[in-house]
Amino acid sequence: SYFMGDAAYLLDRSTAIRSYFQYPCVLDCSDALRGIVRIQTVQPIQSSNKPQIAANQEYVVIVNTSSSPVLLDGYHLRYRVSTYLFIPNTRIAPGGRLTVRMGQGTPKRRTQYWGRARPLLTNGGGVISLRSPTNVLVSEKQW
Repeated sequence: SYFMGDAAYLLDRSTAIRSYFQYPCVLDCSDALRGIVRIQTVQPIQSSNKPQIAANQEYVVIVNTSSSPVLLDGYHLRYRVSTYLFIPNTRIAPGGRLTVRMGQGTPKRRTQYWGRARPLLTNGGGVISLRSPTNVLVSEKQW
């Protein structure tokens, strides 16, 4: 099972998970993907008169630096109070990339969509993190 222990979920009106936190990490607070999978690029959008278009111009690129494929089931991105849970069976090939766009669209093998109708990332800087199913920090990126 991926989820052990207690958790708190914040759902929007359509029951999509908007924020998630699992606690506590008391036994093994490490993760096998730490140092292997990392957030490579964060691209906030400066401004736009069309929020839905701007949301898809914002993105995060995650890379697999290993020589083996990685499975991201249960892993999630967190930015402030917003959480993006990867689609089940999401794999990144050895040396491959996955792009998560903040807007809406149809997921593809190398691109997923957070599902927002407007931009999420602040232009003045911030920190986004990649976390394990038990909320262990795998990678983070500042801009």
